[in-house]
Amino acid sequence: MNSVIGIILILSYLVSLVFLPQATAQTHKIRVALYVDRGASGPAKKNFRNVLDMGDDLRYDPIYGDDIGRGALKNYDVLIVPGGNASRDAFTLGSDAREEVRRFVKQGGIYMGICAGAYLASRSNDDFIGMLPMKTLDPKHWYRVDEGTRVDLELTPTGMDVFGLKSREISIVYENGPIFAPLTDDKLIPLGYFRSEVVGRGGERGVMLGAPAMVMSRYGQGIVLVISPHPEKTPGYKRMILHALNWLYDHRTDGN
Repeated sequence: MNSVIGIILILSYLVSLVFLPQATAQTHKIRVALYVDRGASGPAKKNFRNVLDMGDDLRYDPIYGDDIGRGALKNYDVLIVPGGNASRDAFTLGSDAREEVRRFVKQGGIYMGICAGAYLASRSNDDFIGMLPMKTLDPKHWYRVDEGTRVDLELTPTGMDVFGLKSREISIVYENGPIFAPLTDDKLIPLGYFRSEVVGRGGERGVMLGAPAMVMSRYGQGIVLVISPHPEKTPGYKRMILHALNWLYDHRTDGN
């Protein structure tokens, strides 16, 4: 009898090994909406698709302004707004869709904005979504470079954690992303600062140095993460986007 029981236990163990991967595969995948409407540039959309294709623990769909206006964000965990033109983003979205984005994040959603998407989340223009109380420095000379160029950043300890990096000093492609003014609201958490600069024609030197390059904040029950430069198109740093998405998802209910 003991031998029979032993055989049954061994068989049960083997069955559990066979079905364990299947159970693991059924865990929730992060649902990402990638904004692809007018305002988002073609290269930016392509770069983000390439990065998101590397993520095994997420699925993503393209989303348009009309979709957002009709409430489609309720089907997603994250909205990503890539680089392009923030003013065109705001116009294409319209007031109803912009309010839907605010509602989505207030109710626990995650917003990730890169370059133009970072501008869009700020209050540097009255027509932007304005979830973060942040404005830009020297907006008259916002156009600083014709093509992407690398700039040096220094991450904060929190930034290293969010992006899964071991080094504080990194170099990332920059393409005229926002140069935010010093942070004055305690809810705004700096993740990295510019340690080198690009000066536009007629611009003043020193404006970019020390400015926050990556910022995170609670907004209602959700989280907003804005990044001025472009890790998604920088060789060696693309996966920091995927790490940040997982970090944000895992911490979305902290403090709520």
